[in-house]
Amino acid sequence: MKFNPKHRVALFGTSADPPTNGHEKILEELSKIYSFTISYASNNPQKNHKEDITNRSLLLKTLIDELSNPRIIFNQKISSKWAVESIRKCK
Repeated sequence: MKFNPKHRVALFGTSADPPTNGHEKILEELSKIYSFTISYASNNPQKNHKEDITNRSLLLKTLIDELSNPRIIFNQKISSKWAVESIRKCK
């Protein structure tokens, strides 16, 4: 997907373990402010996750799919435990 430079894009990386109603609400609110919100699951190096990244990623993707909001995009490819690296990948 090619973005117009005039679009404002939010990145919402989360280590959600599991994704909750709170994550859903954040995504919904971001989609009201930004042209697009790109979300992905990540590993937080300071947390001991109960589920591995694959399961958390699938749960987050399912939550986003159920929102059926074309302004909210799931893209696991930009995931990194470091936000600056995810931003770099997104560019």
